[in-house]
Amino acid sequence: MKRQVIILQVKTFQPGEVIIKQGDPCESVYMLANGEVEVTEEKDGEQNVLAHLSAGSVFGEMALISEAPRLASAKAIKESYVLVLSREELETAAEDLDDLTWAMAKFVRMRFIHNLLLTSPVFKPFRPEERKDILERFTSVGVPTDEIVIKEGTPGPGLYMILGGEVEITKFEGDTRVHLTRMTEGAVFGVISLVNDT
Repeated sequence: MKRQVIILQVKTFQPGEVIIKQGDPCESVYMLANGEVEVTEEKDGEQNVLAHLSAGSVFGEMALISEAPRLASAKAIKESYVLVLSREELETAAEDLDDLTWAMAKFVRMRFIHNLLLTSPVFKPFRPEERKDILERFTSVGVPTDEIVIKEGTPGPGLYMILGGEVEITKFEGDTRVHLTRMTEGAVFGVISLVNDT
């Protein structure tokens, strides 16, 4: 049986050069072979540093499970050699690599939740060991379009973090459903009913 071959590109980035730009589409996943990379998020007009990555770090992994825009930027701090795996290349080989793609998807999910636990203000009061325990309690749930995740007026079933997709938040005012906001990858909801047990 013929096997597909995944081609990893090697790219060099000079200090200050942008590797990933926040808002760009997710097209590739990266592994830092050598050098140093800074990950930042622009929010409310300010640049917040999320992490400094060293050799062996994987970043941009949301490209494996989502085509949504990048949630953060990454730039080289030192001259950096980066291995690049394109989403297209992975999809081409996916039929022959079911075990690998499943393992990568699981890895991406855990990394994404871990990053949210580190950066979300909801989890700042918890110690690192408590965050680890919280991380292990999460399960992944696929929700079809237009399906209700949390229903107003019912007990809060738990805390939700969006791995991919978009959620609309609405509220009834009398008989009228009012749109409040939309949430995308990285957003946390269900906090108030969980904390207050209401």
